[in-house]
Amino acid sequence: MQEIRLQGGLKTVFKQLVSIPKCQYRYPSPSGGLGYRYPLDVVSLLHGDAYTWWTTATSSMDEGEITWEFFLSAFRRKYLGTRYADEKKREFMALVQGGMSVTDYEIQFVRLSQYAPELVPTERDRCDRFRYGLVKEVKTYIQIRVNMQTLLENQLYAKLSKCEFWIREVVFLGHVVSSEGIRVDPKKVEAIVNWKQPTSVTEIRSFLGLAGYYRRFVSGFSKVAAPLTKLLQKGIKYEWSDARQQAFEKLKEAFEH
Repeated sequence: MQEIRLQGGLKTVFKQLVSIPKCQYRYPSPSGGLGYRYPLDVVSLLHGDAYTWWTTATSSMDEGEITWEFFLSAFRRKYLGTRYADEKKREFMALVQGGMSVTDYEIQFVRLSQYAPELVPTERDRCDRFRYGLVKEVKTYIQIRVNMQTLLENQLYAKLSKCEFWIREVVFLGHVVSSEGIRVDPKKVEAIVNWKQPTSVTEIRSFLGLAGYYRRFVSGFSKVAAPLTKLLQKGIKYEWSDARQQAFEKLKEAFEH
């Protein structure tokens, strides 16, 4: 690795150091051999006051406490100041995938998250924050993978020919379910709106059965339907009055909006 000297361009040095893949992190261990906590001979990159600062900072520490994360944190505090760190933290807070590939987004996420460890203290927090910044299509793909894995783990299998993916809405039990919410299936609405005037209690029961299934979509459904519901009671003679015609029409109109 090319030697980097701390002479003036400290920010450039720091950026070069943190860009080194972690698989290359090694340092000479006092007990012999190589450890894997910060870049190869990283101390040899520090000269003069920088070397003195580092040896002093670690003189009372055990070998196991001297980690790469500790080096980066100490280096930032010593040479880059809070303004630079705060700027990078703000960048991290605003970071989203946007037009980047997932790989490029991950690289930026890992780089900037080092400046805001308090925002993502655990692995779960990092995963949640990373997923938050992904574009919608990638989030959907991940959720499908999670759902499929859950089905597999519980030995619940689906027939591929009956599965559909990447659709914006689905008809289920007379409802249309989409990202915008749940609404009545248009075909059911059409059947209600085009229903002819009932001529018997049986027809009234059929109409109220269908309309009542979607009562949650009609404000004050019970009150509006009361004149029709009364005809279902025992001992009530079937008579089609103006009040019942109005209730019938009002219910149909409610499904048109």
